[in-house]
Amino acid sequence: MSPGTIELPLFPLNVVLFPGMVLPLHIFEPRYRLMIAECQKEDKLFGVVLARAESEPLREEPYPVGTTADIQELDELADGRYNLMAMGVHRFRILSQHREKPYLSGLVERYEDVPEPEQQLTIAARQAQDLFNTFLKMLFQAFLLHCLSHGYGA
Repeated sequence: MSPGTIELPLFPLNVVLFPGMVLPLHIFEPRYRLMIAECQKEDKLFGVVLARAESEPLREEPYPVGTTADIQELDELADGRYNLMAMGVHRFRILSQHREKPYLSGLVERYEDVPEPEQQLTIAARQAQDLFNTFLKMLFQAFLLHCLSHGYGA
């Protein structure tokens, strides 16, 4: 096992968590209540992974890359459910997975992103901003046409 390899509880969801982003979660399934309780007790991160659409319920199969999540806020409800805010920390790659506990766990290694040159990022950000501005103009024009065609502007 390499030094960057850790055992991590995995939470397959229909969302992707990125490092630095916050994910509000409502934990109601008993298997994930147990996972969160163990993470809290052991001061341990858990992994958020995107579940494959073709996965069977209760046997979700994740894509091989996920993000570690740190519990930032935790509110345990009277019936044992949790509301929490998870913060994405680092991306990881799943090396192996198992179901020794009621929830999915895996052996993971940190995924090191290759930094992009700042100039390339600036160009890409400018292109994205221009495309978004074009989208907003088109949306506004469509909204105005809709309002005018339905007599809202008269």
